Amino acid sequence: MSNYKTIKALVTRFAGQQNTIGVPRVFCQMMGGLEGGAFLSQLVFWGDKGGRADGWFYKTYEEWEAEIMLSPYKIRKYSEQLKERGVLQTSIKRADGAPTVHYRFDYEIFKDWIVDYLAIHTEETSESLTETTTEEYTDTDMADVKLKESTIVSVEQDEPDGRAWFISMADLCEVDLAVATKRQKQQLGQSSKLLKDKASATPEQIVAFGKWWYANDWRGKQGQASTPAQVREAWGAFKKFADKSVVRFRV
Repeated sequence: MSNYKTIKALVTRFAGQQNTIGVPRVFCQMMGGLEGGAFLSQLVFWGDKGGRADGWFYKTYEEWEAEIMLSPYKIRKYSEQLKERGVLQTSIKRADGAPTVHYRFDYEIFKDWIVDYLAIHTEETSESLTETTTEEYTDTDMADVKLKESTIVSVEQDEPDGRAWFISMADLCEVDLAVATKRQKQQLGQSSKLLKDKASATPEQIVAFGKWWYANDWRGKQGQASTPAQVREAWGAFKKFADKSVVRFRV
């Protein structure tokens, strides 16, 4: 028996299986870390076990901390992240004589989110896009590309080789193309091509996404630039926001 299995067996034997926390890796990737993944995993588990026809269930902050060792601040933080995605609703109602946060998890929206996420991140998609974008973008002498080109995206949006989308993505993700690695260029190329071909996004919309990111996403609010993968993941939420508010973003 391996050392890992030995330790796990000891924990299970003396502490009980209920004292282990299993979290799907994809949940951690979708939430940006292990803690967020653990919270999402528990919501998926508890979401249909509240015993109410309307889908609401309640859990105190003390119960969350006992289950997954997260503070009230982090529970609120990840709740807001999921509410922005549209997969979670919260409401404060009385339970056991005290105001308690109630939760309702939307499995249908979550299914759409995880299907989209897995479709984008499958190895098959990654490999095929890497072959295409390496040819399209990395063979170009990017040393000749100046950062100021990102300010004239609208002029180049009809350029057939996708350069305008690529430059918009690099500007959005704050990647200096003069010193970017081959891997960084591949990631930028994959995301910009997906948005261009699959989402029919324009370079202007990619720039507008940046404004939405810093105003609405919890990571953007902390001053973090989005990564190419995060742009793909959050694109649906951005489009819903833009369509709902009927806002015309200007570059």
